[in-house]
Amino acid sequence: MGLVEKIKLLCNEKNVTFAEVERKVGISNGQIRRWDNSSPKIENVQKVADYFDVSTDYLLGRTNKKRYNDALTEKDEKDIAKRMAKIRQDLMEGNNDDGLAFSGEPMSEEAIESLLEALEFIERQTTKINKKYIPKGKRN
Repeated sequence: MGLVEKIKLLCNEKNVTFAEVERKVGISNGQIRRWDNSSPKIENVQKVADYFDVSTDYLLGRTNKKRYNDALTEKDEKDIAKRMAKIRQDLMEGNNDDGLAFSGEPMSEEAIESLLEALEFIERQTTKINKKYIPKGKRN
C-alpha cells in the first residue's frame, strides 16, 4: 500500500478529506494527491504523520505499527514481568481457606492463570497509554 493510500485510509478513519488535512497541516492544496507521482518533502510527510498521530515509517509502509510507542521496551517488559511475578505470588499465597475465592470456592490454578493473563493484558495496555500521555519523569 502506497503513501497516498495510507493517508486515504487514515482520512476515512478520522472522517476528513485530503483538503482538510492539507489546510490543517499547512501544505498546498492538492499536494497529497501529487505524492503518487512525485516524492514529497519529508517535513510535509512528518506534518501529516503528526496530524494523524502515526509514525512516518507507518505512512511510508516500513512498519504496520501506527505509533512508535505502541511497542514496549525491554525495560517495560522487565517491569511488567516483575509486577506480574509479585501479583502471582500474592495470589498463590492467598489461595487458601481464608484467601482468594470465587463463588465461595478457592480459585483453581486454571482460574488464577486466566486472571493473571487478563491482568497482564491490562498492565501492558496501561504501560502503552502511560508512555503516550504521562511525561517520562512522572511515570510509576
